[in-house]
Amino acid sequence: MKVYAKIKTSQLIVKKMPYSDIVQKMILITEKILPLGSVVEVDIRELKLETEKPVSNIKAVIVDRFMKKETEKQYVPYCGIIYPFGDSKKQLFFTEQAIHTVIHYGYTDRQEDAYVALIKREIIKKGYSSYSFAEAEDDKIRMLQSDINL
Repeated sequence: MKVYAKIKTSQLIVKKMPYSDIVQKMILITEKILPLGSVVEVDIRELKLETEKPVSNIKAVIVDRFMKKETEKQYVPYCGIIYPFGDSKKQLFFTEQAIHTVIHYGYTDRQEDAYVALIKREIIKKGYSSYSFAEAEDDKIRMLQSDINL
C-alpha cells in the first residue's frame, strides 16, 4: 500500500505504515510552525507544571524549535522563555496543544519558510515524531522542564 501526498512542488510517498504514523506525518507537513520571537500564551495545565500559586496561563517567547535529545526519536516542537523575565536558564518546552493564544507572530521570510520545510523533511526522513503524539506525554514533557518556578 502506498499513500501519496503532493504539496506544491514536494511529494511524500509513505509505504506500509501504521495509520497513526501516516496521520502524524500529514499533520507535520501541513501544520504552521511559529517563527522564532513569537509570543504565545501557554496553558500550564497542559504542561502539568506544579506551581506555588494558582496560575492558568503564562506568556512565553519562542527561542528554539524542533529540540531533540540525541538518544531519542522524539522532538519537542517549541522551547520558550517566560515573558517578561527572559531567563534563558529557565526554558519551557511545549507542544502545539499547550498554546492557548498566539499574542505576537515572530518575523518570517522565505529563508524561514525554506528552513522549516527542510527540518520537516529531515524529521520525516529520520522517522522522528513529536512529543505531541507521545504515549505518556505528560511525564516526558514534565521531565524536560528545567526548574521552572512560577
